[in-house]
Amino acid sequence: MMPVRSLVLLALACLAVPAVAQIAVPGPGGGATLVSVPSGAEVYRGDSLLGRTPLALPRDMRDTLVLFAPSRGAWRKSRAIAVPPFPSADQGVVMVRMRSWLRLSSTPSGAAVFAADSLVGYTPLDVDAALLPARFAVRKPGWRDTSLALAADEGGSVHVLLDASAHAAVPDVVTDPSGLRMPSSRILLTGGIAFTAGVAAVVLKQQADRSYDDYLRTRDQSALDRTRRQDIASGILLALTEISAGYLVTLLLNGF
Repeated sequence: MMPVRSLVLLALACLAVPAVAQIAVPGPGGGATLVSVPSGAEVYRGDSLLGRTPLALPRDMRDTLVLFAPSRGAWRKSRAIAVPPFPSADQGVVMVRMRSWLRLSSTPSGAAVFAADSLVGYTPLDVDAALLPARFAVRKPGWRDTSLALAADEGGSVHVLLDASAHAAVPDVVTDPSGLRMPSSRILLTGGIAFTAGVAAVVLKQQADRSYDDYLRTRDQSALDRTRRQDIASGILLALTEISAGYLVTLLLNGF
């Protein structure tokens, strides 16, 4: 009887065979060479990966091939189809031109990208290689504008380092020193007199009201005399408040 360990190893080997068979290997040469722009695209026959371009095709290849660049699992990928019949080796190559992208990034990020004064987007930005070659301007407030020319053969990405010294071009906040000067002594004196006289007028008026209430309750002549004196003083202070306030307004309108 076969040991248990041998049975387990045999079962694992059987399970591994289908997984290896998912990668289809082209047969002997004799067929054309499949190339792509950009090169290095994955070539699939159904769900089977044949390899990456440039790829020598078997002589008897009759299946439609699907190409993915840079790969089938990439987030930003291009897809193209190669349809048979394919030529033989002596008839040249099968050329497939695929859509590719160029990643434009910057430090700091979030810079606006313009092409011919038209806003294309903000960094990081994927630029369609079909639009290249072209000149772009990278702009961000507070940083120096950068202009660059991109070509389709730049590679997968281009990084732009904005000039940080351009911070000096940002207008500084200028404070008018005249807005911070102290008011003149006349302004301060007049304002102080108006405020003090106004407070004193209110206090004396309240005292006069209480003295008059005392007179009505007691019919004491002294309470009535006190009421009159407080009313007169309150009126004088109120007049002084109005005069000071008017003079203060005149000073303010005349710029001190």
